[in-house]
Amino acid sequence: MKPFKSISVALAVATCLATLPLLAQDNLERSAGRRTHFVQGVVTTGYNMRKGHVLYDLGGLVGPQGFNYVFAYEPGKSQPSIITDATPGNTLVATGVDAGFYAAVGIDPSVINPSAINVPFRQLPVTVDGKTGAKQSLGPITSQNYKTAFTLAMPSAPITIDSWFEAEGTARIRCESSTLSRVDFNFRNMVPNGVYAIWVIIGQSLAHNGVRDFFSPKPLGGSPNVFTADDMGHAHFGRTLPFCLTSDPDVMTVEITYEVDGVTYGAVPSVSPAISDGNSYLATPTQISFNVGGLKPAS
Repeated sequence: MKPFKSISVALAVATCLATLPLLAQDNLERSAGRRTHFVQGVVTTGYNMRKGHVLYDLGGLVGPQGFNYVFAYEPGKSQPSIITDATPGNTLVATGVDAGFYAAVGIDPSVINPSAINVPFRQLPVTVDGKTGAKQSLGPITSQNYKTAFTLAMPSAPITIDSWFEAEGTARIRCESSTLSRVDFNFRNMVPNGVYAIWVIIGQSLAHNGVRDFFSPKPLGGSPNVFTADDMGHAHFGRTLPFCLTSDPDVMTVEITYEVDGVTYGAVPSVSPAISDGNSYLATPTQISFNVGGLKPAS
């Protein structure tokens, strides 16, 4: 047993010696104002919502509030249901309306086409005619239809609550200073071939009294802020920023939105359905949230 003990001691010493330069480098970076942060993403069912629970206190007058963007499909009904901890994992995720969200942005939810509500994500119609803007639901691509039909990319399995919550995301944020940083987001188990966009949520004081009373999304790093997962659901997004995500007091969260119909809208997450070229419904589903601003949990 003595040889093994001596080997263990040697490994421990080697590990300790190997760690010293890393600690020294970390202390050097701190003294120079540089720091690397890692933030784990949280899968959500809306902005600041996870299965019916508000995640964080957004601060100021905003407080602990959130909106549902992802719903549970209800076959044969006109409306979906709210996803909760008790919703079966094999339930399909679907479109829906959170009245609180529409009230907050000042849009009448009656402008939404009822046919776009309670639709499983994979079945939401997409544009298939450039002249008329006609839309239709797409089926999977096959060896028989790939020349003649509009189809979904493989794999195109239905999206269930379980598969939605398999998504994972990690953010690496290296701040060189308050005006220079590098961010890298890595994802796995996202919707295969899914189109995504990344947004930083900025808190504001419309009353100009220093108290947060409003917040809005901005394209992280500027527009375009879109990326696509590969057919295994893996993705990466990287940007150099003129600010530090983790030290700016107005930065709240970073949100990853899934563009259900594959359509993006430039510097905004979505366009009102009341506009002729708007999307089918206003709220673009948020799949992963990164609490880069150090928000406190909702009580």
